[in-house]
Order: sequence, then structure tokens, then C-alpha cells
Amino acid sequence: MFYSVSSVVIFLESGARGLAMKKKIAILGATGHIAKGLLFGWKGAAASELHAFARSADRLTGFLQENGLFPEVHVHPFSDFGAFDADAVINCVGIGNPTRLAEHPEEIFSLTEEYDDLILNYLSAHPAAHYIHFSSGAVYGPDFSTPANDETANAVPVNRLSPAHFYSLAKINSEAKHRARPAFNIVDLRIFGYFSRFTDTGQKYFLNGIIHAIRTRTTLRTGPENFMRDFVHFRDLTACLELCLAQSHINAALDMYSLKPIGKFEVLDFFREHYELDYQVDETSRNTSPTGSKANYYSLSRKAETLIGYHPTMSSLDSLREEAKFLFPALP
Repeated sequence: MFYSVSSVVIFLESGARGLAMKKKIAILGATGHIAKGLLFGWKGAAASELHAFARSADRLTGFLQENGLFPEVHVHPFSDFGAFDADAVINCVGIGNPTRLAEHPEEIFSLTEEYDDLILNYLSAHPAAHYIHFSSGAVYGPDFSTPANDETANAVPVNRLSPAHFYSLAKINSEAKHRARPAFNIVDLRIFGYFSRFTDTGQKYFLNGIIHAIRTRTTLRTGPENFMRDFVHFRDLTACLELCLAQSHINAALDMYSLKPIGKFEVLDFFREHYELDYQVDETSRNTSPTGSKANYYSLSRKAETLIGYHPTMSSLDSLREEAKFLFPALP
């Protein structure tokens, strides 16, 4: 079976002794893009001791050393998962390579189910624990002619299923299993867009194409169509997780959002102005995705605000401005 991220568990013990309760938080998939941001966001947390459990520790250890998180984070075998009484489990495991997803779409089902079932079994033995699952805006289906909202429905053509539906169905199945267990503390955080200094620039994403063009001083060719994206900064994401974990009981799916989404040409013009990106509009070029075309891939739902009090501090443009400078240290 293919795994796009190392199967890793991080145990974070937080809180002071005495009146405050010590917490242990497990993160699965800690070498993935999102998990790296969370680890970095929690860097230097007061009264915290981090333990990393990995099938292969080398990749994670390298990241921790490069970012000043080692030996603050201790790395242990993944086989030890379940041997500790974790107060929360955060599931960041997923297929992060769009090329791999297009070539082997069936793997999204087995990968999602394996780790989800592992954690649900853990909750059965530890019913007071919190489970945070990183889901996706793809649960709404491939049609984003308009942004998602609280009333958006996913019309699945059950007699004409294609690979563009598989990722969505895997996420829907996982979320349905969570809602079917209302007694458990489970939150599905749906990510629509995410960008950070820890991105794997070898993956074929729009922003990675921009990074490649800047670094190689080549011309980026893009189609004439515009699209909207919403890039959440890892500090806002970390703050949202802390709000979820502070709830005495919660079982819900929440759409993630920044202060403001951003259009494709606003992104291109930002990189042209600040990093000398050279781009040309090519009428023959088209943006493609194995999960479907998404003209307005963001959400208007503010359930995260009403339910847990989430208030983002950064817009999508702020996220790009803050993180891009770490990817081009030699450029002004």
C-alpha cells in the first residue's frame, strides 16, 4: 500500500502540574505538510513534552533537527501507538501527491479507512479522548461553480462514478462514520487550501508551479480562466485545533477559512511583483485536478465561529506573503 506521508504519531504532553490537567495529543502523519505546520506552530509550548512515534524515524528526525524541534520532540516506533493514554488524536494521514492520486485513486479508500478505523477503535477504549480528523472541502463534490455553504449538497451520480468522485466519497464515508458516533468527541476539519514554508515543491500544485518558475527563472504558462482559493495559515489552523480540544464535548464537521480568499491572478501578480515571476496567459492551457475543476474552492460556512469561536487572523494573501519568504531566502 502506498503512503504519501510516514505513518507517525506525535504525543504532546501539555499543561502544568497541579490544578491544570496534563494532556497528551497524538498526531498521525507527522511528516505531512499540514502536520509539520502544526508541530512548528506548537514549538516551544510551555510545559510541553513531545514524543514522536514513526514507522521510519529518519525523515521526521531530519525535519525536527532542521527546525529546532529536536530533541524537544522525542521519536519512537509507530508500533507503540495505543500504549499511551492520549487525551487527543489528530489524524493528518493522507495522499498528498496528486499524481499518485490520479494513477491509483483506489488507494484513498484503503488509506483513509485503515487509520480512521485504528483511531475509532482507540476511542472505543478511551471514550473521553478527542479525535481531530483532517478532512477536505472535497466532501461537497467536484462542483464548485459557487463556494460551499451550510446548505450545499453533494449530488453523487451513482451510476456514473469516476475517479473525480473517489476522494470525495472517501471523505464523506469517514465523516458519516464520525457523525454515527455522537457520544465521541470527533471533529472533521475540512481544508480547502493550505500553503506553508514546508510544502513539498515536487508535487504538482498551482503554487508549486509558481515556485518552480521563480527558482528556475522560467516562464509559467497558465490558462485564461480565473479561480478562487482560500489558504489557511498554520497558526490559524493551530488556534482552531486548540479551540476544538478545549470543548468538553463536540462532534461536528467544520469548514476552515482564512480572513479572505484570493483569486488566481491576484496570486500571480503578487509573485510577479515581489519575486519577479514571469507568467503568460496561454489560451490552450487548462488547470486540471484529479478531484475535479474548482472555480470557487472555498466555503462561506462560519460554523467554526458559532460553534467554537474560531476567528482567523490572516487572509490568504497574508499566508502567501508570510510563508513565501522562507522559500526564496536568496531573493529580496
